[in-house]
Amino acid sequence: METIGSQKMININNIETFILVVETNSFTRAAKARGISRAAASKHVQQIEEGFGVTLLTRSTREIALTAEGEFIYEECRRIKESVIEIEAMLSSLKEQPSGILSVVSGPVFAHKYIIPYLGEFLKKYPKISLKLDLKHLMPNMLEEKIDVVVGVYGSAPPDAIQRSVLQTQRVMCATPAYLKKAGKPKKPEDLLKHVFIIHPIRPHDSKIILNGGKEMNLKPSIITNDQLAIKRCVLEGMGIAYIQRHVVGKELQDGSLIEVLHNYMDKTDIISINMYYLQQRHLHSKIRAFIDFIIKITKES
Repeated sequence: METIGSQKMININNIETFILVVETNSFTRAAKARGISRAAASKHVQQIEEGFGVTLLTRSTREIALTAEGEFIYEECRRIKESVIEIEAMLSSLKEQPSGILSVVSGPVFAHKYIIPYLGEFLKKYPKISLKLDLKHLMPNMLEEKIDVVVGVYGSAPPDAIQRSVLQTQRVMCATPAYLKKAGKPKKPEDLLKHVFIIHPIRPHDSKIILNGGKEMNLKPSIITNDQLAIKRCVLEGMGIAYIQRHVVGKELQDGSLIEVLHNYMDKTDIISINMYYLQQRHLHSKIRAFIDFIIKITKES
């Protein structure tokens, strides 16, 4: 063993042997598991005892028992071993290219806009990753279903997951120029009562919209669908006025395919957070970290 002054440093091999002796209740079994002789196993424990100046074990013909000092040192040795395993795993993942099956669940809208168009780029950068992508509207049980990452509008994180916001958006009222020319452009919220209204059932009441100052207004929707892309398709077909996430129709609003209405009446504090969720781990697997960093980069640049 190495020494610093009068203090002796404990060898990790000795720690592993000591832990095995305690857990197998046998020097012989511990030695066999470690691939060393029984005498060597005994020597490892003796070196720890000499280092701390205490007796760790009391031995009889039938069993091995920990002393009070031994119980304390055993628990500390287990923590040291776990820390060493974590360090080794971390260093290994830093050296190795991210690899393995990456299981991702995403809301359909987010997947079609921010994941699928960039999958080729991601897999070219990380060729050892195989990506499994499921499109779902509801939050899965990440632990039971062995999901690595979830991204979309799913509300609060499960108790065993970390939640990170990747994008924020608002809802917008919009319609095609042709529809507005035919049905008339609403000048105040009450005018919506005369229009075909298309909405996502994301709120407790499908008919409720929030106006400035927290004022609520109830409308009778003609079309209710839980898919933002379906809403977008309906409104582009001239079926009515949609209440839809702005980032879904950003391009169409910009090129004039859709026109925003009642902008000054909409609640500007009604923010929708698109989040990324992943299970809490002391050390995040490199494939998960690679995907998280990639998506953060894409959403910032888009």
